[in-house]
Amino acid sequence: MSGMSVMNFEMRTEQPGASVSNGIATLALVTVLAAQFSVFWAFLISPLFAEEVRADLEVIVDRQPGSIELYVSLPADKLDDVFDVTDDFLAGRNGTVDFASLRNGTFDKADHLIAKVTTAQKELPIVFEGMSMMVHLKDSKVAFSDSFDGALAISVCAVDSPEAPPAVSDLHAYAGFIAFPEDESATVTLELPATSAPGFVVKVKSFEEGRPLGEVIRLLDTDRILAL
Repeated sequence: MSGMSVMNFEMRTEQPGASVSNGIATLALVTVLAAQFSVFWAFLISPLFAEEVRADLEVIVDRQPGSIELYVSLPADKLDDVFDVTDDFLAGRNGTVDFASLRNGTFDKADHLIAKVTTAQKELPIVFEGMSMMVHLKDSKVAFSDSFDGALAISVCAVDSPEAPPAVSDLHAYAGFIAFPEDESATVTLELPATSAPGFVVKVKSFEEGRPLGEVIRLLDTDRILAL
C-alpha cells in the first residue's frame, strides 16, 4: 500500500502542467504577501513624509461677496524672511518682546507687514488693509485650518503673559488682511519683499464664503510671487 501510495504521488507530480500550476500558485501567494507588506510599510512611513511638507508659511484666502480676506501664520522669527521687517519690529533693545502689549492685537503692525507686499489683481494694484496681528507662544499655537480659525488667531490670545519676557524665537505670529476689489473672484498676486532667504515652503488654503476649495503646497522662488 505504501509503495503504491508513493508511486501515485510521484506520478501526480510528473503530470504535464503540474509544476506550472504550482508556480502560479506560489507567485500569487508572493504577490498577495508583497501587497500586504507594502500597505503596512506605507502606513508606517507615511507620518515621516507628512513631516517633510511642513510649511514655513501658511496662507488662508477666503473670498466673500465684495471682499477678500487673507490670513497668514508663521514663526515670528521668520517675519524678516517673508516681510523684510527689522529686528525691532517685535523686540525691544534688549532683544525680548513686550508680550502683554501685543495680546490685544495690533492692526498697525499688520498694516506695516502688508505695506511691504506688492498686491495686484488683473495686473492692477489692489489695496489690502491690516485687520490685526497677534503673537502666541510657540507652545500655545492655535488651530489654523480655515478663515474662522484665522480670524480667531488674530483676535484672541488665550494665554497669560509669561513671567520672563520671551524672545522673538519663542513666538508664533498670525496676521489678517482684507481688500474690497471690484471682482473678488479674480486671481490675486502677492509679490513679497526680496530678502536673503528664498525657497520658502508655503501652504495655501482657499475658501469661498467659508467653503473649502482646496489646498496646495508651493515653493517660493527668487521672484517671491504668490498667486492666490
